[in-house]
Amino acid sequence: MIEKLKGVCDSLRNAQGLGDLIAVGTHATKLDKAAEWFATKVLKREGCGCPARQNRMNSLFPFKAPRLCVAIPTCDDLEGLWATLQSICDQALGDKLVRLQRNRSGDQVPSLFVIVVDQSHKEDVRNKAAGYCASISSRGVPVTHIPFPELRGTSPAKSRCHAEAQRMGAEWALICDSHIHFEKGVLKRLTKWLRRHKHRNTKHIYHPVLMNDDGTVHGTHLQLWTDDGLPLIGKDNLWGQWRNDPSLHDPDAHPKEIPAHGGWMLLTRTDVPVYHPLMRGFGDPEGVIHELARARDRKVICLPWLRAYHRFMRTRGVNYDSPVFANLRNHALGFLMLEKELLPHARQFADADSPLDLLEAAWLKNHPNSQAEISQTIAAAVAEYNEVRRRNTKLRRLHPDELQVVSDAPDGVADLQTRYDELCREVSDINEHLPVLARYSQQCDHITEFGTRGGVSTTALLMSSAQVVSYDIQKSCACNGLQKMAGDRLRLEAADTTTMPFIEPTDLLFVDSKHTEEQVFTELSRHGHQVAKWIILHDTSAPFGDMDEAGGSGKGVNAGIRRWLATEHGQRWHEALRLTNNHGLVVLEKNPS
Repeated sequence: MIEKLKGVCDSLRNAQGLGDLIAVGTHATKLDKAAEWFATKVLKREGCGCPARQNRMNSLFPFKAPRLCVAIPTCDDLEGLWATLQSICDQALGDKLVRLQRNRSGDQVPSLFVIVVDQSHKEDVRNKAAGYCASISSRGVPVTHIPFPELRGTSPAKSRCHAEAQRMGAEWALICDSHIHFEKGVLKRLTKWLRRHKHRNTKHIYHPVLMNDDGTVHGTHLQLWTDDGLPLIGKDNLWGQWRNDPSLHDPDAHPKEIPAHGGWMLLTRTDVPVYHPLMRGFGDPEGVIHELARARDRKVICLPWLRAYHRFMRTRGVNYDSPVFANLRNHALGFLMLEKELLPHARQFADADSPLDLLEAAWLKNHPNSQAEISQTIAAAVAEYNEVRRRNTKLRRLHPDELQVVSDAPDGVADLQTRYDELCREVSDINEHLPVLARYSQQCDHITEFGTRGGVSTTALLMSSAQVVSYDIQKSCACNGLQKMAGDRLRLEAADTTTMPFIEPTDLLFVDSKHTEEQVFTELSRHGHQVAKWIILHDTSAPFGDMDEAGGSGKGVNAGIRRWLATEHGQRWHEALRLTNNHGLVVLEKNPS
């Protein structure tokens, strides 16, 4: 037995990669445990526990468990948000679910973190919500508050949740409303379920069981179609009505495929598109996202042990303006994307030539006196859909973060000045600083940007004759139209700015990447010597000015700036401008030689 163990150890020690380890005979599902045991026990016992060899083992097995992001969209719901955060925090701390683990870059990151996407237009409400998040973070559960007043509605907010979870490195996103209470032990069971390798690469959508306040089951799924084949539009103008499957009432029952579910809680991988990019207003496109998933050969599954309570009663009402036919527009856009998949339903009816005819008939059953409004709403949705398709023919395959404002994206006819003027008027987390960026860019011949995102700041930097090179961790299709308008003056690059080679000499460096002290300090230390005139940094005020976003343990963007200014090279720079509005902006200027 000892000789066999030594043989395995020798094989592991000489292994050059994952393929070699599997060839040794180590079962794939046991690799994580084998690597941990080997690195901490065998190497140390045999005098081989040097840091280099340990780092090699860590590079072979970068993850002990999938990273889970609990993403919460909210709007003027401070009481519900507080209760939801407390429910998550109690389970995460009580069951010790937040553990540090290495990512592919070798950094220590939490296995579970929370983001809150806040759509409130009231600054005092957003500040209070940010305070809640900071309080929970101080207890040991990383929570990041992200203001997002630009696009109102539950679907844009949840689409942003999905995109931010992916940007922050999570493998899985549990997207839930801000008025949810989890049953005891649910998050612990969820993390164990995610650790199973057979779930790692699934692209299905998972939903919980909705509980009543008295502990009974309220509903397990939504029924989408009537017996005669029409879309089932409920009294709340959403697609689908609640149904109960007794086989899912037992928490230990097997998961089961369902037609659809409410959008109040959804579990999915972050690299899988979920939300329809054009949905607006209150009410998720329930049914649409599930039919879209099935059209992509994915399943919608109910996990009977994932049980939670949803607060439906609101003493002050819903905080969204939701016209009666706003959901009809959303349904029409979804049916247009699903035209081929839903055509068999339409063929069952003599008067239906397309799925839109089915949709119109279903809405007329609920609103028999609104024929004109229904027809006009569907016609407007068709026109909008066709216009977006004209601008981007890959709409069906777009990821949510690539289409945050696709209906306003530039086409080949519009010029940069028109786009820039629109972005200055459009409320965002940086629109008030765009004129500042444009003014500095006009004094430069070469500009470098860290953090492209949707190309908003990039547009302002292009308001000059300078050459602009913009880096992000991955390229975004949202900048395709901007690339066409700017031509050779804009170069988009996908790279990790903390590890890539030095940037080429530049007049201005604009930094708006990951909002952590270490990220800012590393970027400035690595590339600052290549900048001739100015370094401009965004998000120097709340929420990330003095607190890291999720995944960081530092004291925010300002701390990273101060650390760098204290270095030998940083002492050649001084703070020339500090703005506190619109998340803050700092301009560092190089001292005269």
